[in-house]
Amino acid sequence: MEPKEYPKINMLQIHYFLKVAEKGSFTSAAKQLYTTQSTLSKTIISIEQTLELTLFIRSHKRLILTDAGKHLYKVPTIPKEVVKYEEPVDLDQLLDGLTLAKLQSIFESIMKRQENKIDPIRSKFGTIRREPVSLEQKVGSVMAYARKNRRFSFRQLLERQADKLEVVVTFLAVLELMKMGKIHLTQEHLFDDMNIETLEPEGEQGELDLKELEVDMQQ
Repeated sequence: MEPKEYPKINMLQIHYFLKVAEKGSFTSAAKQLYTTQSTLSKTIISIEQTLELTLFIRSHKRLILTDAGKHLYKVPTIPKEVVKYEEPVDLDQLLDGLTLAKLQSIFESIMKRQENKIDPIRSKFGTIRREPVSLEQKVGSVMAYARKNRRFSFRQLLERQADKLEVVVTFLAVLELMKMGKIHLTQEHLFDDMNIETLEPEGEQGELDLKELEVDMQQ
């Protein structure tokens, strides 16, 4: 008795099928696979011809798996805890090329500019003091600014602050967000200004874990 021959499907075809089934669209799947809709469509047709099965119902809005297609595709059932898990931030890699001396230099220059802004005459007048901003609030506002601007100057961020206290709190907020792995400081050349880049994918807004921050402030 001769051994039964099974249809031959390669790993690339399987990968394409799983992505199309996941996205329910040739367009969305093609973008993630860095290929064309035409190539993806031909691959799925080739699989269907090889298996002699129809795997998708082609509708105007999306692709729907047939019963045969459902046998080949299973929706991932990963526990929520695993999905939310993030690898610990490697501070050595995150702070590569960044020294405390550089940060201190920027910080001191900003503080000096804040002093130069003070009018010696008007400073003697009575002022209405605002409530000091908390570190938690500043972490949130800096992250919101980072999500909106994606890449911006570290120096300009500090110079936007109203007074010395806000400069200090903003400086601390930047360090906290770096520890959380939400932002990254870069410097293209030795004497260039430092830039802040958000590490979150555009349009994605993860929650800020401020529990550790609260513990640090209580200690």
